[in-house]
Amino acid sequence: MDIKSIESRYHLKVYPAAPKIQALTNRINTYEHRYKMSSRSMIRALNKSTINETREICSWLHDYHDLLKLKNGKNGAIKTNMGGIR
Repeated sequence: MDIKSIESRYHLKVYPAAPKIQALTNRINTYEHRYKMSSRSMIRALNKSTINETREICSWLHDYHDLLKLKNGKNGAIKTNMGGIR
């Protein structure tokens, strides 16, 4: 089934993942610069409890996991209802 058929059948709009990947990459770069550590280092620090799990750290972790999923081909497109935009 092609994208247009899926959109029509399920009343969805499928958006390409590239803009989402770019937005996530930009946010992650900001976090890494602010905290002076890589995302992988942040995860190690969380596991060792050497940094606190703040709202911002949780957002960073969520963004990083989303980016990895998209880059690994999982959920390669963002699906939303016809009225919503992501």
